[in-house]
Amino acid sequence: MKEHATNAAKMNATVSESVAVCKSTTKKVDKIIFERTTFMENYRTTYNNNTASMNEALQNLGSMLKNEKINLEKIRSGLQQDHASFQTSLSSYITKLQDDLAMESKVMDALARKTEKVKLLDQKLQRSERQVKDLLSEKAVVRSCITDVTSLLSDIIETRESMISIMKQGEEGASKVEPPKVLAKPIIKKESKGKEKLIKDEPIIDDDEDEAPNGDEFKRRKARDAELNET
Repeated sequence: MKEHATNAAKMNATVSESVAVCKSTTKKVDKIIFERTTFMENYRTTYNNNTASMNEALQNLGSMLKNEKINLEKIRSGLQQDHASFQTSLSSYITKLQDDLAMESKVMDALARKTEKVKLLDQKLQRSERQVKDLLSEKAVVRSCITDVTSLLSDIIETRESMISIMKQGEEGASKVEPPKVLAKPIIKKESKGKEKLIKDEPIIDDDEDEAPNGDEFKRRKARDAELNET
């Protein structure tokens, strides 16, 4: 009985210890469950909040992307219009450039033709200048010849006038030898006039003087020479 009581006491002690351990374990488990429940509730609340925030952010992002898509569509349509207008303006510019090039080609052709004409005119002008120089040299030669002829004619005229004056002086000396008479003076004048007339009609000059021109022709030549000098 004592052994049975001892065993029963031991069993009771063991059971008591087991109950105490179970109670402490139960408390720990309850505490762990409470903590885990609290954590899960907090996690759920946080998850719900995060989910709501994410959904709101996604909605905002969707609306923003939608607006951006609308803006991109507007930009795309604007770029298409700008591209079309640019293509049109570029085509018109290229057409205008081609027209300008064609016009420039025509102008260059016309300029080349005018340049050829100018070259021909320049050659003609050079020939004309050479001809003018030749004419001027010929004019100088003719002028020197005219000067020589004029000086020669002047010498011939002076010689003729000196011969006439000498002949007049000889006639006057011959008339002084005769005795003075009342009617001698008119007779002397008549004879002198006749002799002067003979001298004028038949001038006593050499062969070179016969080829010289008369006074009127000499005056005409001097007038022509003066006109040439003026030109």
